[in-house]
Amino acid sequence: MSRNDLRRVLGATAALVALAAARAMAADGGPVLRIGDQTVDAAQITQEFTWSPPAMLSEVRRNDNSMRLLAVDWYSNKLIAKAAVDDRILDKMPGLASAAESLRTKMIAGRVTPRYVTEHFKSDDQELKQFMTMNEQLCQAPTAYRIARVGVVVGRKASEPELQGARARIDDVKKRIAAGESFATIADEGSDLTAKAPGGEIGWLTAEEVERTEGKETITGLRKDQTSDVVRTTEGFVIYKLLDRKDARKLTFEECRGALERAMNERYKAQIVRDWIDQLAKRYNASLNVDAFATAVRAVPIDPNWLERQAAKEEGGLVVAP
Repeated sequence: MSRNDLRRVLGATAALVALAAARAMAADGGPVLRIGDQTVDAAQITQEFTWSPPAMLSEVRRNDNSMRLLAVDWYSNKLIAKAAVDDRILDKMPGLASAAESLRTKMIAGRVTPRYVTEHFKSDDQELKQFMTMNEQLCQAPTAYRIARVGVVVGRKASEPELQGARARIDDVKKRIAAGESFATIADEGSDLTAKAPGGEIGWLTAEEVERTEGKETITGLRKDQTSDVVRTTEGFVIYKLLDRKDARKLTFEECRGALERAMNERYKAQIVRDWIDQLAKRYNASLNVDAFATAVRAVPIDPNWLERQAAKEEGGLVVAP
């Protein structure tokens, strides 16, 4: 283990020890975190992470190690931020505090705007129906196929004996299906392929999804409850069964209402937001000197190393790591 690795381990261990003490304090309703005279309770932490990305929240719920890493990171950041203020480190780094505030306001605006648009744009049935007439493509349900499959996987570098063995297995499956055995039972017992439901079922696929599926011509040519011949794919050998099919059709107004409302919201979102900004500017008597703002932004120095890498990419077509 290198010296840097050792430092990281010791640092994480120390942080976890402190966090364990914080959990002990929280057990009796006290603060979860205490740094000097600053305290943070469980409700504040819940509120702070309310707007975190769902993927991250899901990860830490199911993975204890990810939760520990998040806790250490959060705890460390709180300590560093406190020290940055108390030790006047921020005074030596002009603009950092303002950059943090800029990031905060951008995040808030990004989350609040969609809600504002939804709350302030309420279309009635007449408007939606007119919109539906002008945008019929939004209310078209495409052809869909409900498919099951049974298959034998063959490796890309399979030897001839392995290939022959796989072929023998799929031929046996084909004979059993032809003899009247249950396709679902055969798939459950012997298929190498993943399925979303018992019986080898992979669910409903739209015509567009089928178009990207190996054996698409075979699938689209099947009748309901019909099984296909053996199809050779990049994975190996597959036999498909068409469980059901829905032909393309026009959705009713009620079926399409949600899609219509979302599309209208998105279409008129820019105008709604512009109107809101105008209202807020009057409310706060706000103004912006755009030229001065542009000048200030353009005065920010750009990392010369980044400029060098960018120039190399543009001139030589080189793939350069950022």
